Parts: sequence; structure tokens; C-alpha cells
Amino acid sequence: MIFLHDKILLAQNKEFTVKIENLSFALIVDINKGETALDPVQLTLHSHVAAELFACNRGRAEIRLEDNTVILQKGDLAIVPPRLAHCLYKSEDAEVSAISFMCRPRSERDTSDLYRELSVFVKGEGVIVYRLQSEISEKIREIVGAAESLAGIPPAIRVIDILLSLAGERSESAQDAKSAVAYDAGYDIQRMARLDQLIHRFYMHDLSAEYVANQLYISTRQLDRIARRRYGKSLHKVVMEKRIKSAAQLLAESDMTVERIASSVGFASAVGFYREFMRYFGTTPAEYRKMKRENQ
Repeated sequence: MIFLHDKILLAQNKEFTVKIENLSFALIVDINKGETALDPVQLTLHSHVAAELFACNRGRAEIRLEDNTVILQKGDLAIVPPRLAHCLYKSEDAEVSAISFMCRPRSERDTSDLYRELSVFVKGEGVIVYRLQSEISEKIREIVGAAESLAGIPPAIRVIDILLSLAGERSESAQDAKSAVAYDAGYDIQRMARLDQLIHRFYMHDLSAEYVANQLYISTRQLDRIARRRYGKSLHKVVMEKRIKSAAQLLAESDMTVERIASSVGFASAVGFYREFMRYFGTTPAEYRKMKRENQ
């Protein structure tokens, strides 16, 4: 059974509550935040007992934390957990729709565990960011715009449905951010080009994920995502293949010993080189050299 409740909390806020299965859910719609470009109060670090969901519908916005900044652009979503100090800054052309919500468990038997599904948003310690979610961002704007009417599907039910869909999506934690510049497609293109350069020039050195991530001003998690998007595999595999291919070229074109080739392309030991070479070509370095020279 579903119970609905609606009351005005403040002049610009409305609350909608629903009890469904084992979940008690309260939605607070901030009608004003989607309309003003910049509220000075929003620039002061503050926290709430409720979680906040910000949907960037247009322009650029920043969620400033004590030790970090999350940048949102059109179509991006961010969920700030309860009691996390933050403030919202918006450019003059920005439009950000904002809602707040609270989840509490209800002790009922033989029900779906909806509370467990949504508790991830109210129990976390960092901002959760979802990129390029224009369709959901538009839905949040519609909910904010229609908050003064009870026509259609109740807003709380619509938001629960949205949160359930986000719970299964891959998100980005603001704690992973290395700089104030958050991930977006434009930055990805630049970072992919820079990543190509780093691998081409320094594959023979210790290209650890931590080192490369620092060079690109991103987290190791973001680096893994960019590498897999660019190459379809992890950074470690990309570097390893670059070393093996370079070694194969040296085997075919030079008289360097196998041990020297292994060292020159970045392997710490000949044993490791032999193992990776066999895995990639299915033959030993010496056999590969012999085969190449016989075919010349």
C-alpha cells in the first residue's frame, strides 16, 4: 500500500512523502534553485540532514567542498550525501534543478528491499557524479517545474524510479578527482592524445597508473576508464604490448642480445620478458628472430 503526503515547507520548497514496501521516502523540491543564476547564500559551505540531487540543465556549475570541487556541465548529475559540507556555484547562464530527499527503513515483512537499493545515496561520504545523463536531468527539471501540481504520477514516486535506475549505473566519486576539472568528453579527447604521447615516449620506463594519472591530472579510476575507451584494454596491457612489439622489431632488425633488448624496452628481468613474449607471439624471442631472418 502507498501513502502520499504533501505540504509546503517554505515559500519556495514543497515536500512529498511516500511509504512504499519497506521504504519511507521524503522528497523536498527546491523550486527556486533552477531559476536563479547565483544565490550568495549558496556560496557558503553548509550541510543538510537530507541528500541533495543537482541536475545541470544548462551552462556550468560547481559543487565546492572543503577540499575539492566538482564541475557539472549540461546533462550531469551530482548527489551530495547528508551532512557533507558543500556549496553550489552557478555561472550566469547556468540552470540547475535541485531536489532533496530522505530515506528511512520501515519494518515490514515480505516486501522488496527498496531501502537497501536507495541507502547508497544517503549513507555515502562523498559526492556521487553521473555524467551525460541529459534524459534524467530533463526529468528532474520537469519534476521541479511541476512541483506545485499533484497531477499525474506523484513526484516522490518519479524520483524513486530515477534513483533506482541510477543505483545500477556506473558513477564517479568526487573523492577520486585529482583537480577541479571533472571528466567530460572534450577533456577525454585531449587526455587520450596526451596518453598516446606518454606511452610512445616512455613505455620503456616505469609507467605506473599512479604516475600516468598524475601527468593527466586525473584519478587512477578515470585513467582506467579513458584507457579502456581508447584502447579497449587496461593501461598495463597497452604498455606491455608496446614493449613486446618494440622488442620484436629489435629482434628482427638488430643484433642486440635478447637480454639487452629486454632491458631496453623496459623489462626488469629476462625471465619476465620471455614470459610476456611467449604469451604474445607463442614463440621464444630466439625462435622469433630466426623465423624473421629466414623469411627475409
